[in-house]
Amino acid sequence: MTSQAGTASTINSEDWSCVFDDAMEVLVVEDDEADAFLIRKALRRNPHIARISHAHDGLEALDWLDKKLINPDVAIIDLHMPKKNGHSLLIELRCRPEWDFPTIVLTSSKAREDATRSRLRGANYFMTKPDTVDELDSMLTHAMRGM
Repeated sequence: MTSQAGTASTINSEDWSCVFDDAMEVLVVEDDEADAFLIRKALRRNPHIARISHAHDGLEALDWLDKKLINPDVAIIDLHMPKKNGHSLLIELRCRPEWDFPTIVLTSSKAREDATRSRLRGANYFMTKPDTVDELDSMLTHAMRGM
């Protein structure tokens, strides 16, 4: 994913008004700092997002959830991470009924097997990381509207 300077478009409140009535919390589980930065940048365009929490891997995300440090309305999860990958994290999330929030897999993988495995493990959406923040913004808007 790369950022394009000077081409950023903003999402106005009307674009997001049909998605959520209240401010929401998003959990981003991503080990790559550059990708995490761009994901947060795209999410900050949404005026209805109150908090973005960034865990570097599945173990950190589970630790925060167990300790009730976060209460996400949606999670955006990478697949290929150290310690606990995205597939394992999805399984853990679905085994705990108190963690009933939608999940979006956002990965560099284009493999059909990864998409299938993610959906079988409970992912609501599977998306391949785009090249620009604008594309990412558009993809996340579409996914969140569908939830």
